[in-house]
Amino acid sequence: MTIPYGRQEITAADIKAVVEVLQSDYLTQGPMVPVFERAIAEYCGVATATAVNSATSALHLACMALGVGPGDLVWTSPITFVASANCARYCGADVEFVDICCFLCLSVDKCLLKSFLLLVLVLQISQINFGTNGTFWGGFVNIWLIY
Repeated sequence: MTIPYGRQEITAADIKAVVEVLQSDYLTQGPMVPVFERAIAEYCGVATATAVNSATSALHLACMALGVGPGDLVWTSPITFVASANCARYCGADVEFVDICCFLCLSVDKCLLKSFLLLVLVLQISQINFGTNGTFWGGFVNIWLIY
């Protein structure tokens, strides 16, 4: 069985935009950062967005925004990058791994079973889209509603 890591779509416009930045006076923290942040905020329909250096930093900020901290428990997939667990650890939370389903996403059934067996409140479920496969959030919403 072959599991594709991901499929990217990089257009000529994307390449042109990157080359323009590389040829400018700013490689980081330049004038394109707020342009990018505004574009992301507009796309997401929110007031603001913050660009960070990596997905690891983004996950860490997400945990901080959710108030994840000591005494909290975060579930994530064991088939992921270590950052998926470290983001919670950086905030002092404990991490447990939950198996994936046939769609290579965190298994709703396993989370539900684990929640009943452990009788714990899970503050955050760190769902990973492995290889650009979609996430099925409906089942997770049911788990959150239970708790």
